[in-house]
Amino acid sequence: RMDAARPRSSTANGENRRAVLVSGGLTVAADLILWGTGRGHFSGLPSAYWVMAALAVLVDSRPYVVADRRASAVILPSICFTFAITLAWGFVPAMAVQLVAVTVAGWRMRQPVRRTLHLTLQHAVALGAASAIAGLAGLKVGPQPHWDDAVLTVAAAVGWILARYGLAALISLATANKRPRKRGVELLATAALLLLGPVVLATAQVGLPFVPLVLLALHAVHRMVRSAGEFERASRVDALTG
Repeated sequence: RMDAARPRSSTANGENRRAVLVSGGLTVAADLILWGTGRGHFSGLPSAYWVMAALAVLVDSRPYVVADRRASAVILPSICFTFAITLAWGFVPAMAVQLVAVTVAGWRMRQPVRRTLHLTLQHAVALGAASAIAGLAGLKVGPQPHWDDAVLTVAAAVGWILARYGLAALISLATANKRPRKRGVELLATAALLLLGPVVLATAQVGLPFVPLVLLALHAVHRMVRSAGEFERASRVDALTG
């Protein structure tokens, strides 16, 4: 039995390595294209951008997985930082970071290339929607935000959510012919992460040493998602056992 299990294990490891190599190669190529075509977007970026970019990649080494009876969904904590980057410095710098963060999350979850690309597409469309709303509304979060900036930030977050989950629902209907799954906890956690982004941005403008403290808030969101999954599993067992 052990001998039979070894080939399957080595095959899975080989597939994971290929997935990491292909996803990593595609990410490097995409980031080089962004750098080459939008070099002006990266010139003069402050140290706050690079700190938030590094934290975005770091936190996606532990993505949030929400499971229910039919499927599992992924919430990337990096959206807290990339949404804030979009509001402050635009779509291109945010997308460059999100590409790397999604690749790290895919590697950690041992996802196939197709699934990682699917997740990348969802987040690209979501960031594009948020950036479009911010651009049309003239939103540019700075050191001294106003009340109308808060309202427009909520609008951009709503656009992000509608774009990502609307695309996910369309792809699900087109490929699997299934009804869209319930996303209550997922939407709540996503909204919390997005709206935490401007707080992180304001904190970065006050002092960079305070920015890593946001990891405590991200841990609280992670615990909420995990507790929801445990409750779902417990209700499933209760339903089976009566």
